[in-house]
Amino acid sequence: MHNEVVHIDGNVMITLTMHVGNIKLADLWELQHLGILDPTLEESKQNSYEEALNNFQEKLTILPNGRYELELPWKYDPVILPDNKVLTLARHEKVIKRAESKGFLREYQKVFEDWENLGIIERVPEKEVNTNNCHFLAHRPVIKLESETTKYRPCFDGSACEKGKPSLNHCLYKGVNLLEVIPDVLDRFRLYPIGLSADIEKAFLMLSVAPKDRLS
Repeated sequence: MHNEVVHIDGNVMITLTMHVGNIKLADLWELQHLGILDPTLEESKQNSYEEALNNFQEKLTILPNGRYELELPWKYDPVILPDNKVLTLARHEKVIKRAESKGFLREYQKVFEDWENLGIIERVPEKEVNTNNCHFLAHRPVIKLESETTKYRPCFDGSACEKGKPSLNHCLYKGVNLLEVIPDVLDRFRLYPIGLSADIEKAFLMLSVAPKDRLS
């Protein structure tokens, strides 16, 4: 590191130059903390994450139809999730009203009908909805008319919550930051003369509405 004094129109400006070598990219992202981190808390956080990841993998089940089923990586007991029907219903009515006014309600509804026909989602029995406290997942449409495959895609809001109450995201482990592996992925992609990319159709985790004991 060295300082450099530059004279510009009689004014003096001091610039600071720093050369960084042999440092992990993830370490640069941690500079915002200025090195003020509690090692005990960080170690505890890492251990909790690794334990949740192992538990997540151990509960992985392959169904007879070849699909994978596993429990969400709970950070807290899901029983603390509130019954947020009022909040979600209010947001749902706004979505429906906007879809009707813009003329794409039928197309958006068809997405859910296709998911149901493919077995991606299923209807929760009315008896369970009426007799259990349920946590509802709000959603809204993301529209890409220029897309050749998916013009209307539901976007689920796991962060929606009422004041003073936890959201679904609040109760789940979010996992590691995968941005730091992007340079490695790009470098490996350039190792060979021919690069291939693929996409799995409708590969996602779906949670629409379920009693708290079925949030898995």
